[in-house]
Amino acid sequence: FGAKRCGVCQIKLPVIKEIAKELHSSARFYEVEVDENEELVARCRLQGIPALLLYKNGAMITRVDCMKSKSELIEAITKWI
Repeated sequence: FGAKRCGVCQIKLPVIKEIAKELHSSARFYEVEVDENEELVARCRLQGIPALLLYKNGAMITRVDCMKSKSELIEAITKWI
């Protein structure tokens, strides 16, 4: 989850996209623009962006701190897949 108006989101987005390419065979990644998806943001109870939520079998299993390094993000994601 992120926004075009969010500087930190724009910095982290390329990193998340790199991770998505690396993990494409074992995980799906979706980019959600918060300003265009307010209902979804409310349902997910987001309190800040950027946000990375992990789902398994349709249920949210964890939130990952997007301020981590690329290697830390990969480790946090692969722990659940």
